Amino acid sequence: MPKILMIVQSNYLSDPRVRREAEALADAGYRIDVVALRGDGEQFKQSVNGVTFYGIALGREHGSVIRYLYEYGVFLVCAAVLAAALHVKNRYDLVQIHNLPDTLVFAAMFPKLAGARLVFDAHEAMPESFRMKFGWTEMSRGFRFAELLERFCMALSDHILTIHEPMRQLFISRRGVRPERISVVMNWPDDRLFRHATEELLVLNGKFDLIYAGTIAERYGLQTAIRALPLLVGEIPGLHLRILGKGDYTAALRQLARELDVEAYVSFQPPVPLVEVPEVYQSSSVGISPQGDSVFGSIYFSTKVAEYLAVGLAAVVARTPIMDRFYNDSQVAFFAPGDYHGFAGCVLRLYREPAYRQSLIENGLMLSKRCNWETEKRAYLSVVAQLASRH
Repeated sequence: MPKILMIVQSNYLSDPRVRREAEALADAGYRIDVVALRGDGEQFKQSVNGVTFYGIALGREHGSVIRYLYEYGVFLVCAAVLAAALHVKNRYDLVQIHNLPDTLVFAAMFPKLAGARLVFDAHEAMPESFRMKFGWTEMSRGFRFAELLERFCMALSDHILTIHEPMRQLFISRRGVRPERISVVMNWPDDRLFRHATEELLVLNGKFDLIYAGTIAERYGLQTAIRALPLLVGEIPGLHLRILGKGDYTAALRQLARELDVEAYVSFQPPVPLVEVPEVYQSSSVGISPQGDSVFGSIYFSTKVAEYLAVGLAAVVARTPIMDRFYNDSQVAFFAPGDYHGFAGCVLRLYREPAYRQSLIENGLMLSKRCNWETEKRAYLSVVAQLASRH
């Protein structure tokens, strides 16, 4: 059976897409190794569920372009050295890199030159992601350079994977990728991990928790949820907004909560391992996905919403073009991006109308039975098998 190496600049245990794909390969009998970031207290080499992963110790700080370039550069050099050493030992048939950054393809150059196939898994479109982070326009030098770099990195790859059809079309139309060189593997949750446990989730011990678990950045719209709290605290006893994660927008959200005098109703908690996320959701009342950036909303598919529905949790979701494509009003409570009054209205309706909430839960569970990782896994393994057989 072929040997495969993955490279990703994130913590392997907490990255759902990388972990789903790696474990799918292990279950299918592949030898799979992963080079990733090392979490606090983790060993350099670990094995979980048939996957061996090697951790590079590098702290992540969200900040300026210079900071991102430093972190990307250091990880790239370390990952390239480690990938070369592992390839000498194991002779991989295929190397899969996960962006961001796109430049991780250079970490796979030694195995590629030695004969391994190279797969580029595009979780994000790097030019658009940097445009949102740093306020660039499409005419900015930084944006244009990122576009050229993305084109070059994709050209070096033997095949490209991405997260949904609109992103695939963006790469085809704006980046010049040939249609036959790019496939879609959706970010539906692993139904072995995200399962429906109970329908009685609305009020737990007198609490009504809104939950968000993920990166804390301005584009994810958590400021909309905090601005809605003054409209909700007098209407819903035990209301609380729980934000699990880290990111460069945390300080700004804390300041906003202080200005609105709702600090007591918001808690910022560290991220939890992926295997603990379903329990966090099941102990909450409503899941939220309030992303609002116009560029971001056209390409970002919120995996969190799919996870909420899979465990039987009602969801309040910003109606962005991508989310409107995959969900409808019978499955989630939609509101206009950035409209905190609309967000508050959705939350109030879920609290006041148990029948409405229950209908969303039931329809969401029906969708989860059709759209889950088991379906996407077959498509992913088919692409890998074809590439590995060519090697």
